[in-house]
Amino acid sequence: MLRPRVFLDTEVFDSNQYNFNSRDLKQLKSLSENLSIELLLTDVVVDEVHRHLRRRANELASDAHRLSKKFINVDPEGAGTELQTDRYSADNVYKLLERNFEGYLDACNAEVIDVESVSSREVFSLYFNEQSPFSSTGKKKNEFPDAFTLLALRNFSRERNVEISVISNDGDPIGFCDQEENLTHFSNLKEFYEKSLESIGFTMEYYNELVLKRWDDLESYIIDNIPNHCSFQASHSSFGILQAECIELNYYNHTLLEIDEPYIAVSLDVIAKFSVEYSDIDHISEAEVSVDLNTSLAFCVKDNACVHFLDPIEFGNLGIITLDIR
Repeated sequence: MLRPRVFLDTEVFDSNQYNFNSRDLKQLKSLSENLSIELLLTDVVVDEVHRHLRRRANELASDAHRLSKKFINVDPEGAGTELQTDRYSADNVYKLLERNFEGYLDACNAEVIDVESVSSREVFSLYFNEQSPFSSTGKKKNEFPDAFTLLALRNFSRERNVEISVISNDGDPIGFCDQEENLTHFSNLKEFYEKSLESIGFTMEYYNELVLKRWDDLESYIIDNIPNHCSFQASHSSFGILQAECIELNYYNHTLLEIDEPYIAVSLDVIAKFSVEYSDIDHISEAEVSVDLNTSLAFCVKDNACVHFLDPIEFGNLGIITLDIR
């Protein structure tokens, strides 16, 4: 299965207010890291984002300055003074925003496409013929960056024979994408998530239902694997763990990690209850202890009945489980 390529327009970052922990951008990061979706940008978009980050930094610095004036009379030694420090200057805020943006691209392992190879003659041909992304009513100055970006994406898709999902709620790319078999336009990330997961035979609802429907199988598999993959320690050095047996798991949350049909990989957050036998200086005691536990595993459902697991199973914190004995 070829990796889905996803291109983000500048507007996508704008609409998320450069909050890279927003639901949509965070999910894209997770998909990029674990589902082998490849994030694409062009150098034009990167430059536009940096320009917008500078504007955003100026706005935030102005907001901080206005807020400091309101606080200076009531809290001159606290927030009023703090908000006037260089930490909240436009330059420092810009550096912070820039660092967040670059960190996001690095985490997604994004590829930046150079538009240098795009023919300016072809761009002007689109312009004079009022072809997408240019229109008779649009702001042509603003459409030139879109033209270079879309032609660069087209060239990239043809050279590598790959499909690219173009995410933008700007209507300009729609007509262009409709003419290119390798470019598919989506108005936003939510629409892309729904359509892309459907295209590989699954939906988010299916994943959620599958994990919950097969929870008894997952619970048994995790419990069976704890003795082989985990070690135990007491939260206090005066106690020694003699034996610990998981007797129950309670589902808390899960995250999709990977799709490799017919297998799916998930990260499960559970609350594990252990029956513990431990030593305390001169005597042996027993207790039941509950622990937050994270585990990752891959499984498929064969013939809509039998759950088949793909080794290895992984436990968080290197499989070291700390039991809080009081």
